[in-house]
Amino acid sequence: MPIASAVPTANDERLDAELVAAGLNPADFREPDHRAPLDVAGLIAEVPAQNTTKGMFFDPLARAARKYGVGAEARYVAFRDYPLRDFMRLIADYASARFPGLPTREALRRVGWEAFPTLMSSVAGRVIFAFAGREVRSALRLAPDAYKHSLSHCSVRSRLNGVGQAVLEYRGVWNFADCYQVGVIEGGCRAFGAEPSVRVCARGLADVDMLIRW
Repeated sequence: MPIASAVPTANDERLDAELVAAGLNPADFREPDHRAPLDVAGLIAEVPAQNTTKGMFFDPLARAARKYGVGAEARYVAFRDYPLRDFMRLIADYASARFPGLPTREALRRVGWEAFPTLMSSVAGRVIFAFAGREVRSALRLAPDAYKHSLSHCSVRSRLNGVGQAVLEYRGVWNFADCYQVGVIEGGCRAFGAEPSVRVCARGLADVDMLIRW
């Protein structure tokens, strides 16, 4: 799988015009640099202590991580809240063990590809996306609800939901918003039969606007 996202060529003018009409500047969105250095420990240190995620994401990740020699607790309770900092450490340790030799951001992106099947294995995930059918546009419109049930103290908003593109606005999403979360969206789109191109506009350590085209 190539490291770079594919860049769409068809209908770019129409799609860019739709962005402008929504008050967005197409030039603000850039292809993520998955080879850029990432200070994982420094980022985790910035995460507010009250931020949590659900055990339903911890448990499958921990099982996968143990196969690669990464230590993790034996069991996590699905709907119990756990510190996001611990989740991020486990993601990072698993990514480096699962994809040795790849840049950290690219490894995290690929771990993100595995997140959507985990969500859909839960009752909450199946309920949230029950109305999406097989349409990636509908799934992206519902994505903010999935984040609301997955992460605390954050906001994910659908800024644009058009034909062939969507923009998601991430605020306070600390768990690797510009690489792991890119992979989460890519994996989710592929589950709905679409091959996405993702560009990002980074506004802070945990604040990213994500442009998805398919």
